[in-house]
Amino acid sequence: MSYPAAGDKVDGKVPEGGTVQGSAKGKPTNQPIDPTGDANDAADALERQAANIHPNPNFGGAVAIANRIAQVWRVGLAMSALIAATGCSTVTKDDDGLDTPQRMSLENAKDLVRQQSSKILDLSELRSDVSPAAPHASPCKDVDHGYRVNHWWSVVRPSADALKEAMDRLHRELPKHGWKVYRYGEANSKARQLRLEVEDKKEHHTVTIELSLPSTYPNPSKWEKKMRDSISISLASPCYVDKAYEPNDQ
Repeated sequence: MSYPAAGDKVDGKVPEGGTVQGSAKGKPTNQPIDPTGDANDAADALERQAANIHPNPNFGGAVAIANRIAQVWRVGLAMSALIAATGCSTVTKDDDGLDTPQRMSLENAKDLVRQQSSKILDLSELRSDVSPAAPHASPCKDVDHGYRVNHWWSVVRPSADALKEAMDRLHRELPKHGWKVYRYGEANSKARQLRLEVEDKKEHHTVTIELSLPSTYPNPSKWEKKMRDSISISLASPCYVDKAYEPNDQ
């Protein structure tokens, strides 16, 4: 999973983009002694800590999306299950009766993602600086001309109290506008940042929203000291197919 350059300049340079590889988690037993569950929690904590201190705000979202994809393939599901598990449940039937991702041009998919991001921003009622990251396409694994659109952005500069109110507002209002809440609670990280995970029930975009308040950390790292309080959004589209799309198209 690739992610674009973004973030505050460090030594005069905007943090570079890059690629991340997802890792699947084991299936917890939910028993009182559960080594697999403990290992999963530890892995989540390490990933979130890495995301918190990474200078590029897009890094954490890319890891989360890559992990969701890796998890599906770990259990050996077929393509239809991959589509469902990653939010790609908007499918059509091909001539052989097999499920295939919906056809949509890359530009139309990006426009739809921009609209979704704008709706989330409007519902937050925040009016402040928004990171300039643009929607970014990445190929769907083993799907010819298949791609999904990712959009990472954040809102900075409002006070910690204003950001907390906005996060609570999104939790309340998104379900009223067609989004299903899958999770709302603290992340497994040192920062224990508040995380909201939702999916649009019509378009099947998945979104992770996180409230980051480094100004409140008791022992911030050198990177956290440079970070500003923010709400960050990581949005991923379903898998679409565009015959004109090639893996190097962004």
